[in-house]
Amino acid sequence: MSRARPTSNLILNICGHDTGLLSSIHHGLYEVSLRGFYPYLDLNEFFAFSASQWKGRENDASTYQKDADITLFEPDIHEIFTKVFSIGMPWLNKHKVIPDELRKKYERQNPYNGKDLAARLSQVSDTAVSKLLDDLSKPVNQYVFECQYEQEKALRGGDNFGLVVMNFQPAYPSKKNLRSNFALEIGRIIENYISSTT
Repeated sequence: MSRARPTSNLILNICGHDTGLLSSIHHGLYEVSLRGFYPYLDLNEFFAFSASQWKGRENDASTYQKDADITLFEPDIHEIFTKVFSIGMPWLNKHKVIPDELRKKYERQNPYNGKDLAARLSQVSDTAVSKLLDDLSKPVNQYVFECQYEQEKALRGGDNFGLVVMNFQPAYPSKKNLRSNFALEIGRIIENYISSTT
């Protein structure tokens, strides 16, 4: 299954132009590799998983471990996706607005229509699954604009471990382009996924 890179406009509309959702998708993709999963996921699923797993790890590193039924570290990848989707899909659907002129592009990016997830995930390589499990076990980074870096580093006593400058954003953030820059960067990550599998 091959898809063109989604346009920034489509990404923005799927996310309802919501900064929190866009930033969580970006951060999730920066930290967790879904390269081996991308061909088997609808774009909706790809975004919902990226955002929700990151937000869950940010809010509480042990959030999923507290659930007696499933943890992020269990090897059943379908159970992991189902658990993460239980928060991620409602979050995405809450914001998503697809105008008529983008409907065909949107449908092309979601060819599975959410069906047969277990069968699709069974096609993902063991290597990609192991990499995902390892990524999910790690703490989240702290993301800053260039103008914030030195101050944040000083507040940490000079420690910059996990302190990530968002170089795709201006040094001094502007609300005007903040969301579109996130969408562009998300698109670039997806393009990299696509080019590595062709």
